[in-house]
Amino acid sequence: MDAPHLDSARKLPLHALKFGGVAGLIGAAWSTAEHLLGFYGSAAEIAAFAVPILAIVFGVQRWRDRVLGGVIGFSQAFGAALAIGLAYAVVAGGLAWVQFAMWEPEVRESLVAFQADGMQARGATVEKIREAEIELRRDLTPRTYAGGVLTFRLAVAFVVSLVTALFVRRSVR
Repeated sequence: MDAPHLDSARKLPLHALKFGGVAGLIGAAWSTAEHLLGFYGSAAEIAAFAVPILAIVFGVQRWRDRVLGGVIGFSQAFGAALAIGLAYAVVAGGLAWVQFAMWEPEVRESLVAFQADGMQARGATVEKIREAEIELRRDLTPRTYAGGVLTFRLAVAFVVSLVTALFVRRSVR
């Protein structure tokens, strides 16, 4: 690896933390607002994914233009995008744990009600819904909630990273 690429590789973790970490903080603020306003399962949750998508796309574009001199291959773009997505997912997962721990009874009961409503809409029996509520109350802890947030955010970041790498790559002309 030549010196410019080695230097850029050393800068990537900080760059990823800046873009991904800020996206994670914005996502946590968004999630807090949703909690305080009672928007569970709403379109607002889907709209919240604009934040990490924009962070990954703009983070890779900035990386390409400011650090790599405007040239980036697919693997470099994918790696930078994954690094930003990983930082986002870790921050979002950690903050989800804190939020769940702070508002545990409220969050748990809101998620149980959301699950029960969904099961009822799909025609589940009252008995099945009660069984699911008991299991969810037993299994839903700050750790499992944060793990679910982290895993889902990583999956989203992976897909967004692939698409970003395809569209942001640029070679020497």
